[in-house]
Amino acid sequence: MKGLLAEWSRAGRLVRIANDRIEAREKLVKPYCISDDPHVVALAIEARADVVVTADKNLIVDLRNKTLMGKKLRIYKESSGNPRRVDRHRSLLNASDCA
Repeated sequence: MKGLLAEWSRAGRLVRIANDRIEAREKLVKPYCISDDPHVVALAIEARADVVVTADKNLIVDLRNKTLMGKKLRIYKESSGNPRRVDRHRSLLNASDCA
């Protein structure tokens, strides 16, 4: 898995975000979040994420809020039409230190 993460990093698909940036963004977005996960919203914004995997309904509402997020994200959840796709992403996360 470390090889895959290194490859993504070289390709510019994996980024590291400093904690102070996440914390500062979290303070800005917290008043506008419905979910109890403003840190996830902050990370998605700072990382310029295109895809987020979650089954949290309130977090999905926050992530679909284009005013809050600044753009539209793809959201994978347990009920996605292709369960193999969700399982593949879950296995990648479980094999990494991201889970």
